[in-house]
Formats: sequence, structure tokens, C-alpha cells
Amino acid sequence: MLINTTKPGLDDPTVRRALVHAVDYASIAETAMSGYSSQVLASLIIPDGAEDQWLDRDKAAADGWTFDAAKAESLLQEAGYAKGADGFYTKDGQKLGPWKLITPQGWTDWNAALEVVAKNLQAIGVDASTNFPQQAQTQTAIQNGDFDMACWYVAGTGPSTPWRRFSDVMSNVEMAPLGQTAYRNFGRWENGEVNDLLEAAAAASDDATKLEALTALDDIYRAEVPAFPLMYRPDEFFEFNASNWSNWPAEDNDYAPPMFRGAGNEWIFQLKKIGG
Repeated sequence: MLINTTKPGLDDPTVRRALVHAVDYASIAETAMSGYSSQVLASLIIPDGAEDQWLDRDKAAADGWTFDAAKAESLLQEAGYAKGADGFYTKDGQKLGPWKLITPQGWTDWNAALEVVAKNLQAIGVDASTNFPQQAQTQTAIQNGDFDMACWYVAGTGPSTPWRRFSDVMSNVEMAPLGQTAYRNFGRWENGEVNDLLEAAAAASDDATKLEALTALDDIYRAEVPAFPLMYRPDEFFEFNASNWSNWPAEDNDYAPPMFRGAGNEWIFQLKKIGG
């Protein structure tokens, strides 16, 4: 979930921390992802596979967030917000919302995720609703900073991540003004420490130095919440029919990735005909 941190209300990190406590991530995993997403953590590091070595799970748990609507409202109240007659939180005449949550029309899992988020935010007293433009309109709005919040993608897994993901979300290099095209940090979140830490992580000559820089970046991320994960979306979804063929790749038989490219080609030659 990208957050436009130039918007009144969304420019307050306490409000952003309240929002992340308001979201029912398990419901998103179950409904939008049909159970294919593991539990999201308060980190920009994917908690599975090769990136796990860079993740401090204890910090993610202690300093992060989980679904807790009461905690969300408590944070808003501590920050000086109070509910108005309409049921929405307000401070100094500035209401939290109305905010549009955007993502492309027809991207059904993302559409479903935002319906959950909008319902959750309404429940704690934040005026939010969904809007699903066409893909081109959505992308232009996000890149130009013409949005409130948006479900969008950042770097997936690969040799350059999690560094590239931190860069996508947090980099302050060549910040694009509102109305001009940005290619990272679409929320225009500003921080004076991030660029040096990104450079330190990229230039690290050993794993210990890299880990130190990535941990510091994740600490800032949790404190400031410039964006937050809604779900972990697999690169591909797949299914197979074992009526006539056996030896399909599966969790208990993972000799090849179940995909039609690269190393996945191996499984084509390993299937066995049933009954002949």
C-alpha cells in the first residue's frame, strides 16, 4: 500500500502507524489471495527464501504492527485526533479523509484487498473508499503523486533485493516534485538518513556491514511507515491434474519449480504416465 505522504493527515507518521494497525491482513490473505499469502510482517524484507538472512524477526515483531483496531484508534487519540459528529477522526479542522484507495480495474486480487482495507479504515473512523481506474490512469496518478493511497507493486525477489525494494519505497535520490513523473518513492516521503544507508548497503564489502545498513533502513521504515505490505503475491499461481500423469513438482516433491520457463522446464521431462 503506497501512501502519499504529502497529503494532510497522511503526512503524520502517527496516523500512518494507526492505519497499519487497522488492516486485517489475515482477511486479505484469505479472500484476496485465496490463502496463498503467508502472514505479512512489518518489514520491507520478504520473510521467506533467500532474503530471510537479512530479516530481524524480533524487531519486526517488537517494533512493528499487527491487526489491532483498538490500537489504531488509541494512536489517533494520542496524536490529538477526536471523532466528529460524522464518526470520522478530525484534528484542528482537518478530517482524516475522504481518501480514495486506488488500483487498476480488473486486477481482482488487488481490488479485493482494497475493499478489505477501506472497510477496516471506515471501522476505526477514517473516511476511505475504493476507486478502480484503468491501469494506465492508475499508473499515471501514482507516478505523478496524484493519489491518496494505492495498491501497487515494488521490487519482487531477486539478486538485487531487498536493497532494491528499500530503494523503491524509501529512496530520496532525485525526488520528483508533485505533478512530475517519479520512478520510485511514489509517496514522496522525505528522510535525510536513507540515501546514505542505501549507499552503505550497496557498497558493503561483507555481509555484516550490509546487514547493519539494511537493519537500520528497516528500523526507519517501521518508525515512519512510508508504505506497508498488504500481501505477498506469488510470481505465478498453478495447478495440475494427476488423473493421467504423476510425479508433478509439489511441496513434498520439489525437484523443479512449477513454471514454464528456466529451471521449470525440467518437470516436463520427469512426468510419468499413469497406467502405461
